[in-house]
Amino acid sequence: MFLTFYSSSAALLTSGALVFLSLKWLSSKLRAHRAMSGIPAVGHASLLGSCVSAFEFLLDSPGFIQKGYDTYKGRAFRVPELTHWTVVISGGLVDEFFRLPDKTASLQDAVHEILQADYTLGRAIITNPYHIPLVHVHEELAHVMDHGLHSTTEEWVEIQGFQLLLEAICHASNRIFVGHPLCHNQRFVTICVGYSKEVIKVAAVLNMFPDWIKPLLACCFKVQSYIDEAARLLRPIIEQRYASTRDKGNDYEGKPWLMDKAEASEQDVVGLTRRILTLNFAALHTTTLTSAHALYHIAANPQYADEWTRSAIDRLPRLNSFLKETQRLKGSDAVISLARKTRESLTLSDGTTIPAGTFVAVAGTAVHRDSEHFKDPLAFMPWRYMEQHGGRLGHATSEDLTVTSLTHLAFGHGHTACPGRFLASLEMKLLILHLVENYNIKFAGAGERPPNKWFSVHCVPDPAARLMFRKRKAIVAA
Repeated sequence: MFLTFYSSSAALLTSGALVFLSLKWLSSKLRAHRAMSGIPAVGHASLLGSCVSAFEFLLDSPGFIQKGYDTYKGRAFRVPELTHWTVVISGGLVDEFFRLPDKTASLQDAVHEILQADYTLGRAIITNPYHIPLVHVHEELAHVMDHGLHSTTEEWVEIQGFQLLLEAICHASNRIFVGHPLCHNQRFVTICVGYSKEVIKVAAVLNMFPDWIKPLLACCFKVQSYIDEAARLLRPIIEQRYASTRDKGNDYEGKPWLMDKAEASEQDVVGLTRRILTLNFAALHTTTLTSAHALYHIAANPQYADEWTRSAIDRLPRLNSFLKETQRLKGSDAVISLARKTRESLTLSDGTTIPAGTFVAVAGTAVHRDSEHFKDPLAFMPWRYMEQHGGRLGHATSEDLTVTSLTHLAFGHGHTACPGRFLASLEMKLLILHLVENYNIKFAGAGERPPNKWFSVHCVPDPAARLMFRKRKAIVAA
């Protein structure tokens, strides 16, 4: 009888707690909905209607953003996501918004929530991002371009292109992050790649649910197991380098910057492991997506590669233009980007008042496909970013892949532009140039590029696409 009473009471308390948390969440949604009523909406603007539109947005985010961009061009509008509204801006509002201080509109807060950092990267990674300046050390990038691509001699070899790029970039990045011999440890590379995929998966799932249930759902994923396994591989290296500090002092030549900059609370194996995995996540994400889009363009249109392998003089300017055009048309992984979360209420120059706690993002894809900025914007024109020099196409410094602007937002813009873009640019150029100069490339089967895959606002080239590689006989440069 006692057990029956205890079980009934526990069930009643649990049910009551769930009802309370659900009502609290619904109340916060209602307050946020009312606070946004002055901003025009794409889709249904009512509370219940916006829930329906949120699922429609999940299935057709490009259509929603393009409709808002065309209807409210140069003004702010909002789109419904499953747990919140996002305000989308374009035109002159973008530059205005990027000039706001972090205390008003925070990149850190937006990234923390988008990536669900409490359950993936760890709170300290976002609140104390001391690892970010390290990615400027791009001069140390070596090779490892052939990792995962077996010698093809004269035979065509079929391989999953996306995975090839992912592992090659992981090897190259870890040449900087952890050095030899760990950067060539296939198990470590597998962990880094798996962790990066798991972070994206966890963030995508948790962002669909209210905060109170996230701790329970997070337990169903493998983020911590990746951290634990990486820590086991990194422990001997970290301990050896701390031993060097004890023997040689704090300022010995070659001391890893991560260890030098780490706060006391993070100077342990797990803390440093989280940093290294976070660096891998940042290095792999954009670089792999843009490289895959570029490689898929080449596989579907081999004449592009033939044009730049004929002339050594044109080779690098063509590669730069090719990659930047890839970024413009297909290289961004999201139809809205550069998200910030407001920390205080603000009013934009068009009169839009944005309440505190609101996500604000840029209609990046719509900007990149705007005919006011680009001739024939929906066409892929690989040499768009080149200038004429005495009848020869040449490189325009202002159009370098790493240069950001209000019409090229793939790496962000302003004081929060991606600090890793120099490393990413170098890796992409080395990787694509190496593949193009040494291999003929085509799609397996019918030879056509498969359509991109969409989930909510995110777009990726088909990860399952199969590519064919064959070693080139020789390239005679003009």
